[in-house]
Order: sequence, then C-alpha cells, then structure tokens
Amino acid sequence: MGIQGLTSYMNSSMKLGKIVGSDLKHLVIDGNAFIYCIFGQYSERRPIIFGGQYGELRKAFEEFISVLKRNNIRPLVVFDGVDFDEAKRKTKEDRKRDTVREVEKVNMEVDCKNRLKPSLAMELIVETLEAQDVQFLFVDGDADKKVAQLANYLNCPLLSNDSDFYIYQVAGGYIPLDTLEWEDGAISAQVYYAKEFITRCKFSNPDLLLGIPLLIGNDFYSAHAVILAEVAEFKMSGFGGPKRTRDVVMVLEFLAKFSSLNECVEYLEAKLSRRDPGAIDSLKKGLELMKRVYNAIPEYDRDFIEELESHTDMKTYDNSTVDPLLLTLYRHGKIGLNEMESICCRWIDLPQSPEDVHQPTSQLASRRIRVTIYAIIHCHLESLDLTENIRCFPNYKDFKNEVIRIIPREVIPSLTPFCKTFKDVCDLSVEKRRDILFQAVDCSSLTAKVYELPGYLQFAALVTRYWFTFCQPDAYELRSLLVSFLLLQKGYSSASINQRRLFRLRVLHSLAQWQQIFKCLLHLNNLLYEPLSSPSCISRLYDGKLIFALLKQLHDGKSTILADCPLSPDDNDKLCKMAIIVTGKPYTVGEDIRK
Repeated sequence: MGIQGLTSYMNSSMKLGKIVGSDLKHLVIDGNAFIYCIFGQYSERRPIIFGGQYGELRKAFEEFISVLKRNNIRPLVVFDGVDFDEAKRKTKEDRKRDTVREVEKVNMEVDCKNRLKPSLAMELIVETLEAQDVQFLFVDGDADKKVAQLANYLNCPLLSNDSDFYIYQVAGGYIPLDTLEWEDGAISAQVYYAKEFITRCKFSNPDLLLGIPLLIGNDFYSAHAVILAEVAEFKMSGFGGPKRTRDVVMVLEFLAKFSSLNECVEYLEAKLSRRDPGAIDSLKKGLELMKRVYNAIPEYDRDFIEELESHTDMKTYDNSTVDPLLLTLYRHGKIGLNEMESICCRWIDLPQSPEDVHQPTSQLASRRIRVTIYAIIHCHLESLDLTENIRCFPNYKDFKNEVIRIIPREVIPSLTPFCKTFKDVCDLSVEKRRDILFQAVDCSSLTAKVYELPGYLQFAALVTRYWFTFCQPDAYELRSLLVSFLLLQKGYSSASINQRRLFRLRVLHSLAQWQQIFKCLLHLNNLLYEPLSSPSCISRLYDGKLIFALLKQLHDGKSTILADCPLSPDDNDKLCKMAIIVTGKPYTVGEDIRK
C-alpha cells in the first residue's frame, strides 16, 4: 500500500529513465512484491480457483531467473519477515480482510488478480531459488529498508512495486515492477532516481523527501488530519485527478517552501501549538519514525549481507536472544513467519488461503502439527499459552484470537528430560527425530510402509494419510490426488486441460486443507533437520487443475487423461502402496481409475 496517491502521481507526472540488462551487474529484488507480480501476470491462464498450478508458476519464476543469468545479472531476493514489533499490525489486518473478499470471488468461480496467492507459493519460490542457486534471505520485519540498504551496499538498482521506494535515496535507482520487460532473453525497464525527483520538486534539502510520508502517512504511520488541513491552506497549482493524487501535489508544493524538513516541522508546530497539541506530538514522533524507516545507509561496516544473516533485532517474548539455529532456518525459508511469531510475539497471524469461506478455516486441519512445532521451539518451558488469529465461522468476514495451551512434554512424550533447548532436540538421533515427525501425524505404526515408497512419494503419502484421517475426503477425491502424484512425476502438464465445468467448492476446500497440512509438515521436517527427505519439487506433487480434471472424469465415467498418459505396472504398485498407507486397505487400480 505504501504512500497513498504517490504512485499515481509519479505515473502521471514523472518521466523515468531507461535501463537495460547490460547496465546491470547486481539487482536487489523485493521478494514479496515479485511473487505477486509474477502470479498476477500468469493468473489469467493459471487460475487460483483450483488452489494453484505450481508447475506453471515455478516455470514462470525459472524463466525470469534464466533471463537474469543470460544478462549476467546476479539477483539477491529479500523477503519480508516477522512483524516482531507489530508496527504493521493494522495494515496486515486490513489486508487480511481484503484477502477474504478475494476468496469470496474464488468461491463464485471468479479469478483473482489482487493479493491472493496459492497456499504454497512461498515454499515454491524458496525451493526454486535454491535450485537455481540464487541468493535470498528473510529479514527482520518489513523488508523495504533492508532492500534499499542492500541496493546501496551493492551499488545497484532495486526492483519492487511499492511507493515507499520513491522516498528512499538509492544511488542505483528504483525499478517499478510494472515497467519491467523481460521477454526474448532481453531485459529493459524504467528507473527512478530520487535525486532527479528532488530537483524536479525544487527541494533545497534532500531530507524534505521524508516530509511526503510524514504529511500523508504510510503503512507504519497515520498522518494527523489537522496537519494535512493546515497544509491545505496553502494555495495549490491547478492539478486535476483523484483526491489522493491532489494531496500529493499539495504536500510537494508545501514542502518546497522550506529549506529543510526541520524548518517545515517548526512552522507546523508554531501554527498548531494552541489549536491541537496532540497533532504536534504526533508530528514529532512521526519525524523520528521517518528518519529511522527511510534510512538507506548500510548499517554495518563489514560484509553487510553476512551481518544481515547472522544479526537480528528480534527478541523472544521474554526479551531473550533468538536461538541462532532457529534464526538460520528462518533466514533461509526453512521455517515460516508463524513459527517465528510464536517466539517473538506469542501471537500467530495465520494467513488466509483460497478455500470455502462458508466452512471452518482450512488452518484447523494442520493445528496438531503446528502445536508440535510450537512444543519443539519452546521445549525449555513447562507450559505456555499461544494465540492464533484465524478466520471466524460462520461469520467469515471477521477474525478471532484462539488461545492454545502448549505443554511440550505432553505434546511430544518422546522428548527426553535432557531436551532443554532447541539444539538438544536437533542433537537427537535421526530415529528419534523421525519418531517425533511421525507422531505429529499419528503415523508411528506406518514407518516401515512409508519407507517402501520411493523417496519422492514418502512425504506426500504421510501428508495424505493425515489429510484422509482428519479431513475425511471422499473416495474420488483421494483417488484423484494419488493418481495426480504419479502423473506429475511422469511430467504430465495440466496446461492443455479445458477448465470449464471443473470447479467444485467442496473440493477446493478439501485440497486447501491438504496444502495446509503439507506446509506445516514441511516446516516441522525442516525444523527437525529432515529426518524424512523433504520434497525437492512441490510442482511435482500438486497441480490443482489436474486433480479437478481427474475428479470430473471419475464422476463422468471417463479416463481420457490416463489414456493419454497411462500408468505402468510399477506406477500401479506405487499407487497400491500409497493407498494402503493412507486408508489401511489394499487398493488395486490397474489402468482404469474407476475401479
């Protein structure tokens, strides 16, 4: 969201420079903005109504990375981290409600092109970046400041889609994502330089840039209405357009009358001293906040990237230092924001997924696994209370806080008395760590059967077993999912499948539950340092449109997909073994999935 009206103003009034691939050596990428950009570009052909086509989404990421490499550009991708000081809590709550509105559209078979992304999108991009040997990290809190500082450290541009970057003074410039073109192996874009904007606005001091968010507001700070009213008393040149854009023009012209931001603030203080002392207090606090938030000077004298990976401003809820092993896992995307929120805040903001909003949230399907994760992270405590923020039911437009009591020794009976730190858990034998993993999904008796499967199916079978037990999908849903695993491993693509009349809301919700279980079990497995081989390619395990198409063919009594890509006897043997693990019953399919 950033600074309201600023991007519109820039698009209508500011002529940006041009940049091509040969001008670039490094590029710092705002990872969260990039995910939404890529998914937005591909959403029309890869609809979210089926929960995600990860093969095609991964291909989109790989194509972009390939173009960067062909142009000898070294990217560094930076992701938002835990809002550990809750600076953006209000903004996050508003965005979560916007997401629910997008999910409502999905429920009516309307594709979304806004903030909605598939449940496993972050896990997908992490595995893709690893596979492509691209450097990335998750930072503390909002990533904008670190993105700007890293761009200055590497003396290169940054790539994002956030109006806040019009304020940061980045020598290499800011490339708005919507100006980036990267087809046919070539890269070109428009680039913004703060120094050119300062000259255009006739600012006598660069610090006047900070006056824009100070007087208009941003995601961290709400400008006081009285202050903007005082600014409005200045005569503004004739400029049409929406009110938010006119506000930007008004603020720019007002700031240009002062020699520095301090002089501007002193002027407003004198004007408001008697009328509204509260506005003055807000202004002073806002000024200090802007100086901190928009500081683009690298913070460390040594290797800045190395320092970012090893140093953290995050503290645990009792003001202790975050365990360095957990920090490393978090920095490299092995565990998610929710796990770190349990450490820093004890308040976990569970994301909203594409699902049936008229059913209880799909997040409930994976709570048992999350509780195991919390118990491991907090194994040094006798007990603790954590709060999860989830969508309400049946009033799905609201959210509620649910308190969970965690007693680590009861959650994980196999924890020895010597496990008093996270490192102690990591030092357990691989067999004991594997037992914890299997206990979390109530599959301790199936260890031997799981290991009879090829490595790439073991994790999927474990997830599906828990999904089948907890969520109780019907037989057709289960068969379609199991068969899809095998088809995806054979390289089958759903790109050519006609999506008409495939959608079923109940199935979307059921598969949303499967994806939530997959995500949490993946994080648990990573937390335990992979006692079971983690899947290296999510796109080979889930394709929503393929599952929906298989399901429709089951109901219609057809099997054209399997006619095009028949299962071999070896495939059927794997299918039978998976079915025994999932249902506890022998299951033979042959070439016809209706049997």
